[in-house]
Amino acid sequence: LGAINTAAESLVPDIVSELFKTYPNIHCHIKSALSLQLFSEVQHDELDVAICLHPEFGLPKTLAWQTLREERMVLFVPKELSAHEPHELLKTQPFIRFDRKQWGGQQVEHYLRKANIVPRERLEISHLTVIVALVSRGVGVALAPDTALPSSVSNKIARLTLPLATKPRQLGILWQRASSHGKLIDLFVRQAMTLCQASG
Repeated sequence: LGAINTAAESLVPDIVSELFKTYPNIHCHIKSALSLQLFSEVQHDELDVAICLHPEFGLPKTLAWQTLREERMVLFVPKELSAHEPHELLKTQPFIRFDRKQWGGQQVEHYLRKANIVPRERLEISHLTVIVALVSRGVGVALAPDTALPSSVSNKIARLTLPLATKPRQLGILWQRASSHGKLIDLFVRQAMTLCQASG
């Protein structure tokens, strides 16, 4: 199994623990990586299934996809700043940038250009959970997809809706249609969908 970092920390433990309750003899190897790498490894049959972001390009017909969540862009801020206007915070507060090499980071850059905002950049990092943890400690504010986060971090910050419309990113499951582990993949997909529907 492959998963991007945020999914590995928030979704994968719940999905896998439920699978083990029903099928205790399943053996899993879980790998965390960027979506682009996971896409490549599923395509080359190095991974059976991955929770990742839908690529910006069309999928080959050999691959299957199931969307789990649509994640809009929000501004993560410390709770004490939750009453302020988002663009004003982006202009005045230290900015924690989501890594521009990642798809989500490219969305951030596109939004800043669209809003004509040059933030007071403090640092750039690829790990979304760490970004939100830094926000919760008052290090700065961050533009990022509103993804599933551990409650220990999520409860300490506020999410502000952005004034300009953004295209949500799709988090979902990718696998090969002709995989030899099709039955196990079906179980994994069903369990993931049940979990995401239950959690909203």
